Amino acid sequence: MPQSPVYKDTLLIRMFHGSIDKPSFLRNTSTLKSTINTDLEIAAKQSNLLRPNVGGLWGGHVAMQVGDRVYGFYYKDARRIHWFSKTPFNSEFHNYSIEEWEFIVAEKRETCFHVPATETELAELFDYFKQNCLQSSIDYSFFGERCASNVYHLLIKLGKIPAGDYRLHAFWPGALRRTLIKYCTLNRWPITVKEGSMDEWWQGNISTFPQHPWNR
Repeated sequence: MPQSPVYKDTLLIRMFHGSIDKPSFLRNTSTLKSTINTDLEIAAKQSNLLRPNVGGLWGGHVAMQVGDRVYGFYYKDARRIHWFSKTPFNSEFHNYSIEEWEFIVAEKRETCFHVPATETELAELFDYFKQNCLQSSIDYSFFGERCASNVYHLLIKLGKIPAGDYRLHAFWPGALRRTLIKYCTLNRWPITVKEGSMDEWWQGNISTFPQHPWNR
């Protein structure tokens, strides 16, 4: 299964798009998972790798690849997502290998934003995620921090994008995607994509962007 390289000078923002199932008469019986490691697929079904697709077209997920790990901010229980931040937190950070992440997005439409980063910046992010994977410092809530706003706030802290109101720029993955397309285009940072399963209707147009170099 193709997978991204380990970057030492780049922060990779990895975003899979929201989607809804096509009706059965439009579905294609072919699958994109023919090259997936069978052992990894079995392990994934028994772990936290696979999460319900919450939000449909307004859903999706955003994660950060730092070196050889991919970190994502999640709810613990989809049935108990808080409206506003409160304790006890219903949140956790996930720490994936690149192979595990490629399994997650194997049939998903994905956009990657290649943001230049120094070794110091990558080390700061690694420390942040290391601590939060042990114990989350923030709650996952509808009108608070979620995956898109978490990435948005971290990019602001690093000085990669200007500060703004997350409710306008990162309230959901699609909004963050528009924001990052804007600033990556202004700074000439690469944007690459991968198509998802033809059995889904996907949010967002990817036709103007090149394929991930590791999927070509």
